[in-house]
Amino acid sequence: MIDTLISIAVMAAFLLAAAIDLRERRIPNSVALFVAVMAVARLSIAAFTGEGIGAVAIDCVAALAGFVLLLTAFRFGVMGGGDAKLITAGILWFGVPEAAAFLVITMLAGGVLSGAILVLDRVRVGIAASGVPYAVAIAVGGVATISVGLS
Repeated sequence: MIDTLISIAVMAAFLLAAAIDLRERRIPNSVALFVAVMAVARLSIAAFTGEGIGAVAIDCVAALAGFVLLLTAFRFGVMGGGDAKLITAGILWFGVPEAAAFLVITMLAGGVLSGAILVLDRVRVGIAASGVPYAVAIAVGGVATISVGLS
């Protein structure tokens, strides 16, 4: 029961990040921090109820590796810092097996989103100039991955 409520709260955080990114083209640190705190809560419970400390350590290493790669992308201007932090928090939330699905769905949604923005930019000049609100794709990946896990 509590895990379902926490999952719903994390889905709401992903959706909030998308809404703010659409409006302001930024993702507040507080949203990524909330997902990360929920992830730490999940990992704490998992360490003592079955997954074991080894699985938790692997999840943490995966999130750290993801953060290093995403930080590099941010450094070279490929993505925003808020996107990098939210994706890292998502990797930590999902853990290794589900993080792969989260990342693939996010990338596919990001491709569709970027394509739509390119098409809209041809119709109405200036849309792409403000960047891609990638939190929308991150939210699609997060909500879809959580939803599959809840069913």
